[in-house]
Amino acid sequence: MCSSDGLPLDFIFYEGKGTDVTSLEDTRFLDLGGKVFLKLSDSLFPGSLIYVDRYFTSELLLDFLLNRELHVTVTLLKNKVPKLTQLKSDSEMRREGRGSIDQVVRVDQNIFLVK
Repeated sequence: MCSSDGLPLDFIFYEGKGTDVTSLEDTRFLDLGGKVFLKLSDSLFPGSLIYVDRYFTSELLLDFLLNRELHVTVTLLKNKVPKLTQLKSDSEMRREGRGSIDQVVRVDQNIFLVK
C-alpha cells in the first residue's frame, strides 16, 4: 500500500498459504486479494481516501471498508458487478456516442456504480 506519491505505507511479505492475512472482521467470504487489502487497511485512519485496482475489488470488500469509514474509488470487472444491477449495454452506449455514461446507486446510497 502506497501514498499518492509512491511512498510505501504498509506491506505484507506473502509467503504462500501460511501467510497471515486475517483481519479483525470475519473475512472467510473474501477472496485472497480482498483479505490482503483489508489487512493492509488496518493501519489506515477513518476518513482516508483509497484508490484500488480491480484485482482487489468486490462489493463485500467495499462494505467492510464502509464500516471502517474508509472512502474508496475502484475499478470493477464486469463479472464482479452484482447480477441484478441494471446498466445500459455496451451497444446502447455506443449508439449514444462518445462520453455517454450510465450510473446506478445502491439502495442504501453508500455505493454507486458508473459505466
